Amino acid sequence: MSDVYTFYLGKELENLLKKPFKDSLGIIKILLKTAENLLTPNSDTLNNKRTSEDQRDIFKITYPKVDGETQQRIFYYNSYDDYNGEKMFTIHSMHFPFKIIKGVSEYTYEVYYKHSTINKNIDSYTLSKIVTVFNLIDDENYTWGDTWVEEMTNLLYPGNDGDIEDLFYIVNDLLMMDLGYFRYDNDPKHECSNHPRHHLDIHLERRVTYKIGLNSELNIDLLSSVVNNNCEVSTINL
Repeated sequence: MSDVYTFYLGKELENLLKKPFKDSLGIIKILLKTAENLLTPNSDTLNNKRTSEDQRDIFKITYPKVDGETQQRIFYYNSYDDYNGEKMFTIHSMHFPFKIIKGVSEYTYEVYYKHSTINKNIDSYTLSKIVTVFNLIDDENYTWGDTWVEEMTNLLYPGNDGDIEDLFYIVNDLLMMDLGYFRYDNDPKHECSNHPRHHLDIHLERRVTYKIGLNSELNIDLLSSVVNNNCEVSTINL
């Protein structure tokens, strides 16, 4: 069994999902944007209440209830215009490195980063520093030495050491982490012998990705049960 949180995507996340993920930085950036939306009281994510998958405009975060199980995952819908009257959509899934806890006020959440030796409350200010560091990492105009997080922090916040050590561990942890990315496609437009309409794309980079064909359509609830270590394991019949 798992705890499941369901949220509305909103325009910001929808726009990020329309662009193909080229590397792990793209995955990290949408995870950070998701955390930002969960911390922002007036975000589309919190203002629009969703419980159903019918409109395919939601994302879900799942947390296992079993002691010792750590497979936290997030599932995002990415919908396209229908093709010849047939539904066409994608579900992206990856590890979700944050823990969310309902806040005191209705529809508010606290966000924590808990991984390895880190257990830190992430407020909007801390998150903004993490986002800025990743934006600089992605900027080809900069080169960094062995103390790169400190260099970046001093560049951004001169004279304020703050929580550089925690920031270093979180950024480094995210960069080194296996995010376990895969994607489900319902793609009638490109269906052919080596591109089944229903399939899973495993891994992110083109050098290692491959497809597993499926016989029928999946939604987030079905897909999450496939990768849930505490559910009955699905079998591929070859």
